[in-house]
Amino acid sequence: EFVYTGLGYTIIQVALEDALGVSIEELAEELIFNPLKMNHSTFSQTRVDSVNYARGHILRCAPIPFLYFPKAAAGLYTTIEDYTSFLITNFNDRSLSETHILSEESIYAIQQRFRRDLQVGLGCFIIKIKGIKLIFHEGANIGFWSYFVIAPKVNKGILILSNSNRTKLIMNEILSLWCESELEIVNADSLYF
Repeated sequence: EFVYTGLGYTIIQVALEDALGVSIEELAEELIFNPLKMNHSTFSQTRVDSVNYARGHILRCAPIPFLYFPKAAAGLYTTIEDYTSFLITNFNDRSLSETHILSEESIYAIQQRFRRDLQVGLGCFIIKIKGIKLIFHEGANIGFWSYFVIAPKVNKGILILSNSNRTKLIMNEILSLWCESELEIVNADSLYF
C-alpha cells in the first residue's frame, strides 16, 4: 500500500548525513544550490533572516511566528527564481539548461511510475491527460503552500508559491487557467488539490 509521508524524506536525510558525515545543508549547497546558482536557497535554518523571507499566514490572514520545519521534508527556503531553475534543470529534455545535476537515469526514475497501478514516480506524482504526461507535486505547511506541474515533452510548467494556507481556490483557478491556455486541457480535475 502506498502512503506519502514527509517523514520518509527526513529518514533519508538522516541516513545521508550519517553515511557521508556532512549535513543536508552542506550536501545541498555542494550538489544542488552552487551548481545551479541558487543563491537564495538554503536548508540552513540559522541562515534564514526572517526579514528577507516570507512569513506564513493562517486564518484571517494573521502572520504566524517564524517556524522551523524538518529540513529535507519541508525546510527549503527559496525563491521562485531559484525553484524554477531547479525545475527547468531536472524536468525537461535537457535542452533548456547547460547544467545537469541529475543523470538521465535519475530523471527517468523521477518521471516514470514505479508501479502501474499508482500515479507515483520518485518523489512526484504522474498522470497523463490528453496524451500529455504531467509531473506534479504539492507541498503544504503551516502558513505556506507550493505546487508545481511540469509537462516535460512540451517543455512547459508552472510553479505556484504561497505564504498562506487559504489559497487553495486561487491556486486551483491559476492551475486551471494555465492548463487551458498552455496545454489546451480543460477540466484537469485530477491535478487539483
